[in-house]
Amino acid sequence: MKSEYINQFIGKICTVLTRPLNRDFKQENPETYPEQIFHYFMGRVIGVDDHGMLMEQITTPERLKSYFFFHSVVAIAEEQILNPVNPIHAQEINDIKTANESMRQEIDKIKQSPPQKPIVLGEVNADGQFINPQNMSNLSDEMEEKFGK
Repeated sequence: MKSEYINQFIGKICTVLTRPLNRDFKQENPETYPEQIFHYFMGRVIGVDDHGMLMEQITTPERLKSYFFFHSVVAIAEEQILNPVNPIHAQEINDIKTANESMRQEIDKIKQSPPQKPIVLGEVNADGQFINPQNMSNLSDEMEEKFGK
């Protein structure tokens, strides 16, 4: 049975987070995680029933539709719609563009900088201990040196 709150999303642009199906965690490497933990979809919610919700894509002329069963939905979030004609929204749009450009420049700087040596916290030893206390201490000293206390 659906919650009465779900009806608040009808007609609104939302992002829906879902659980991926058929994940085999035994085969995945936890260091690289080749698959996302959640999948997300954005569109306009056009209907809700006891089993799920119907959403239409707003970015395609065909207005393709998708149905999401509630048992796979993790979260639904209403999205803010910015209207460039509204001066307040226009300023927000400009701020977002400026922030994105700054972030791109920062990423470019990082890409161009020489690679840093990897931090090795430890390896599993005969006692089953993973983290080397001396390496942790060195890392702590390095962080204090770079960023202060």
